[in-house]
Amino acid sequence: ATSSQGALPLYWVMNLQTNAEGTYSVQKVGSYQNVWDLGTSTRSQRLTLNASHCIAWSLSAKLPHVNDTTSYPSSVCHVDCQPGFHRSFLNSMQHCCWACQSCRNDSISTGVNVDMCTICPNLQMPSSGQAACVDIRNSYIRITDAYGIIILIEACTGMLVLMATMSVLWLHRNNPVAKACDLHLSAVILPSSPCLSHPIDNAAPSFSSVHPGH
Repeated sequence: ATSSQGALPLYWVMNLQTNAEGTYSVQKVGSYQNVWDLGTSTRSQRLTLNASHCIAWSLSAKLPHVNDTTSYPSSVCHVDCQPGFHRSFLNSMQHCCWACQSCRNDSISTGVNVDMCTICPNLQMPSSGQAACVDIRNSYIRITDAYGIIILIEACTGMLVLMATMSVLWLHRNNPVAKACDLHLSAVILPSSPCLSHPIDNAAPSFSSVHPGH
């Protein structure tokens, strides 16, 4: 086509596609041309693509945001980071490209495209999706549980060793080595040592412990 301003170029958009036989062929899928507006006497560009039926997008690159063969590959270098993730910029000078990284085990993020995760306060832990902080729940171990039985065996063994140690110190209380150990102080420290391990709640038949989760 021509006008008073000269020839208006027309370009065909071609796409290399495979056919049923597995061979390649070049198909015409659109056009690009300058359009002359007679009313305003201006020239503009127009791109026409038959993308939904003719363009065969290469989906073999395992793009995470392409779910089916009718989707178009994305032309951006980032995706929105959902709650539980934070942005990690690929280049310190360019903030348009980033990757999404999950928050640490002790932190959360509640918004989209946040730059830093927030650490949960004391006595709280992240939820399963790391989008909120929740209170740490108490877990109870009963004496009849396997772990409770192991604790009781350890406690009884420790008591037997303690009684044997005190008996040896008492039988050899006149020995210089026993005197050097300060028998009176040892008699106070040794019986109180079991109180420093695995406290037992006498009001309930269970051991109480807190699991922070991080």
